[in-house]
Amino acid sequence: MPQNLSIVSCAMSPDFMHVRVQDPDSALAALGCQVRSYSKQVMIPRIWPRSSIRAVIIQRAIFDRNTAIQVLKLALERDLLVIHEFDDHPDLLPESVRERFMSEMGLEAFSACHGVQTSMPLLAETFKAQNAYTAAFQNQVFRYPLSPKPESKDVRILYGALNRRDAWAPLIKTFNAVIAKHDNVHVTVLQDREFFDALETKKKTLRYTPGYDDYLNAVLQNDIVLMPLNESPFTACKSDIKFLEASICEAATIASPTVYGNTIIHDETGLIADHPTEWAGCLEKLITDAPYRQRMARNANRYVRENRMLMQHIHKRINWYKELWENRAEINKRLREQFPEITS
Repeated sequence: MPQNLSIVSCAMSPDFMHVRVQDPDSALAALGCQVRSYSKQVMIPRIWPRSSIRAVIIQRAIFDRNTAIQVLKLALERDLLVIHEFDDHPDLLPESVRERFMSEMGLEAFSACHGVQTSMPLLAETFKAQNAYTAAFQNQVFRYPLSPKPESKDVRILYGALNRRDAWAPLIKTFNAVIAKHDNVHVTVLQDREFFDALETKKKTLRYTPGYDDYLNAVLQNDIVLMPLNESPFTACKSDIKFLEASICEAATIASPTVYGNTIIHDETGLIADHPTEWAGCLEKLITDAPYRQRMARNANRYVRENRMLMQHIHKRINWYKELWENRAEINKRLREQFPEITS
């Protein structure tokens, strides 16, 4: 058991970051690591277990240079690691956030730490230009509702994304045409009022999920999840987590080939649809063929439980933290040379 690892986790933008922050923290704690979590503040304790590997992990650190230098200075004085958790491409941040990021340290922020961790290989390649010690840890499932899926006479469809108009707008006529043929279909929309208003059926519900557990419970109450996603630089940096969440909640998925085509086995663990005619055929099949839909959901659920649970992968993070710790003298030398203010 890796009980010689002490982590201080600082989430600077914690909303809906369970998969990247809270869940890995809980998984590490479950293995016997000492973990302390803070929200919207950086905490660098004075006292640590001296025999342990010690690391401060800062999620979405957007600091001015003075703050970043002060954090590094304290880290080197107290012999601990500073790791940045960053799960967005800097060029694709919301405009206001990107302007702030670039006006502070910009890309140099990824050099001002011992290592950078992210979710996708494409993001890792971006950050490696600034820091050789960069690792990509795929998003995995840690928590899910333990109650059984509620029964219903309706076939329940969920659309649960936001800011995806470019993906769903070309398909909305298709969705409406298929749904209109069936009196036993109910559609739930999470967050996206525009998508909700575009649905022509009267059997629809708009829900706002304030927390991650609320979101997962909403997924659990549905039979089919729609995941349209257009191809763009932004979506290329996205993970397949929504498919994993739908699958662990025993829902059948129809998804675009972008992102999801690398994970879903078509006609086995889900359905991949590109053109409107493909979406229409897939949606019609899942609505009308309950045994087929349920088999798809069971297969996807099994895939996640056997391959994509966080506890099956958390050792990769632990091993990487150990590698950083073993190489910290080399990394500290690089930090002092690149940021001489540390020693002043």
